[in-house]
Amino acid sequence: MCSLHLRDEIHKDDRGNMHKYFRLYEQNPHTIEMAIQYEIHCPECNQGILKQVGRCPNSHELGLYVCPVCDRRSIFNYCVCFLKIKYEI
Repeated sequence: MCSLHLRDEIHKDDRGNMHKYFRLYEQNPHTIEMAIQYEIHCPECNQGILKQVGRCPNSHELGLYVCPVCDRRSIFNYCVCFLKIKYEI
């Protein structure tokens, strides 16, 4: 049985926009050096490799990750929606 698992987390940025992240959890204690060795494929799109954007708060909650592919898509979708709303009469 695998002792590693991902959970999604939603965080609000300074502008009030919501962003989806993934937190890696481990049942057995890990050091920071052990935690950065993983290559994690995105469970949402299965195309991107997750990029660590946050530190390990403790030895069981490992890094905070984001998918560059999904993140790029969400920014593009936000811009398209904004343009549609702004210029629609």
